[in-house]
Amino acid sequence: DCLSVAFHPYGAFFASGSLDTQLKVWDIRRKSCIQTYKGHHRAVTALQFSPDGKWIVSGGEDGSVKLWDLTAGRILHEYEHDDCVTSLAFHPSELVLASGSQDRTVSVVDLEVLKPLVKTPFEGSGVLGACFSPDGNCFLSAT
Repeated sequence: DCLSVAFHPYGAFFASGSLDTQLKVWDIRRKSCIQTYKGHHRAVTALQFSPDGKWIVSGGEDGSVKLWDLTAGRILHEYEHDDCVTSLAFHPSELVLASGSQDRTVSVVDLEVLKPLVKTPFEGSGVLGACFSPDGNCFLSAT
């Protein structure tokens, strides 16, 4: 069963994440899977391509966030939340990634130096969604 999907920014491909722990990239024209990435231990619950289309980030039910190089097919960086990852967002013009989780936190990571910038806790329920504004000046999260 597919739990998450994302379009590549140039539109010729999309990705799917599923209960079987796999992240797959599909060619729309060929109507076939062209790459399978394995690394999660539980379902893949969130996906997002980088704005330049060179990377994809996946979040899992296992709490892991994995940044993949699409060409090399390998993990560039990974970090953990304490619960299921529910949302992922790339900054539109800077090498920054935000992830939201059912652990009631949003983590923001500087991808240029692969270091965390901030981890913000929220009261109440887990984070359901997170996104940057198109100009990158604002960040929203939903709990």
